[in-house]
Amino acid sequence: ENSSATENSLEDRPIHPISKIRNSSDDPAPVPKNSNQPAAEFETEFVPQSKFAGFGKPPAIKTKDKRGQQAKGTRRKAAPAGGRRVAGARRHSLPGSPTSDKPGEKVGGESAENQRPLPKPAVVGSTGGPRRAQHKRTSSRDDGVSTRINFDKRTSRHKNASHFASAVQRYRQRRDPEKMVTAQRGRSNRGCVVCVRKRPLFDYEAAKGEFDCITVYPIKGHCVVHNCQMQADMYRMFIKHEDFVANASFDEHAATETVYADCAASLVELSISGGIATIFMYGQTGSGKTYTMKGLQRMAAEHIFAAVAGGRIVMSFFEIAGKALADLIEPEGCVELRQDADGIMQVCGAAQVEVANPGEMLTVLEAGEARRATHGTDVNSVSSRSHSVLRLELSTGGTLLLIDCAGSERKEDSMMHSAERRREGAQINSSLHALKECFRAMREGNPHVPFRGSQLTKVLQESFTREDALTMVLATLSPTPTDIEHSISTLRTVTMLGGTDGLRTEIKEDVPTSIRKR
Repeated sequence: ENSSATENSLEDRPIHPISKIRNSSDDPAPVPKNSNQPAAEFETEFVPQSKFAGFGKPPAIKTKDKRGQQAKGTRRKAAPAGGRRVAGARRHSLPGSPTSDKPGEKVGGESAENQRPLPKPAVVGSTGGPRRAQHKRTSSRDDGVSTRINFDKRTSRHKNASHFASAVQRYRQRRDPEKMVTAQRGRSNRGCVVCVRKRPLFDYEAAKGEFDCITVYPIKGHCVVHNCQMQADMYRMFIKHEDFVANASFDEHAATETVYADCAASLVELSISGGIATIFMYGQTGSGKTYTMKGLQRMAAEHIFAAVAGGRIVMSFFEIAGKALADLIEPEGCVELRQDADGIMQVCGAAQVEVANPGEMLTVLEAGEARRATHGTDVNSVSSRSHSVLRLELSTGGTLLLIDCAGSERKEDSMMHSAERRREGAQINSSLHALKECFRAMREGNPHVPFRGSQLTKVLQESFTREDALTMVLATLSPTPTDIEHSISTLRTVTMLGGTDGLRTEIKEDVPTSIRKR
């Protein structure tokens, strides 16, 4: 009778995630303090099986007496498929409740065959399991003191500078420039020409242990970066000789006049004839962009005034720092970008000065450069933190744009910077990325160029969209092993712009050394 009454009461009750069942009446009787309670007076909380599915075995249930004390020796029971509580089950039955050990008999109103089985124990150490095996060292190789020390790439290059420098020298001696592929020069990829210039190694850099790890072959336009690296054991060394091909390349012995004559003079002639020419300086901080740009500005001024004698030349000079534009001729002016009725972005508010000779033009440029935003970094004490834009409008209807981009930086070069310097670096890299995307669209022949990605690309809208426009990107490189990652990133970007990235090759070479594992 008690068993049938319990079954009826269980089936009539609603299903709850956690049910509390008691074999006695619903109103608990007071229990004397310090007395032994009968087993029927316990109440049990059950958790559905899904709560502990995948674990090795069901956790112990919280079996509490009326005073809230947990009873010992009890474990949590799994709920059946429907979520209904099983009043009594093997190993988890309570005294006074119906139980059965025979298969097929009903237990608590449910058939034993329909009861959901307990989850199988999880394999210790299996993927996703709650418990992972802790393997003990059994090999004698793991015993004793480890002698391997991990260094970053730059430190490893300095520590093994003599071995790397010798391997680079041997590569230069055996390489035959006559067998190199030459890139085509001209107006390819909708008017984008790529040139590369390597600066010399300074004396203070050599005193710090730096060495020359870039080889330039000016005749063929090749630039080889010797990427010095270590094997995983931190003893064996190797070099990746990464060969990039540009339309023109200049080594550390080339003068700025040579760079202008071979690359920039043709663009100045285009602007004199009525077209629009753009010259970019692209590279990392401290690679010589501003130094090269000043020389190009001086020679361009002399070239223009010699060709347009008595003509009218109007110049404007401003900088782009993040999303803000500032006039470098009249600092108190407010410079804004606005779109005219034809959909062309116009620079409004920038001072326009008419100059009559190269000397007057260079005087205005020198005063503007002094107002340009510069800050000291770990790489360069006077690093440019903005893009400077010099716009020359000629009386012939042509336009010449000379742009000195701010230097790109890697994260490890700005770890000690303030929050403002890091924010500036992020804005610079973002604008350079937008510039790269515009050149990518030009190279792929996409009719839509995403020039609205940054303020710099908005200023250069006509350079991307006009058919009579020609653009040259002059990349500058630092020869030190500290800047290898910078140099590789710069060359990958500019060769992609010029369409010569498919000519890149790589040779891996092991470096012989006398270092032995101790």
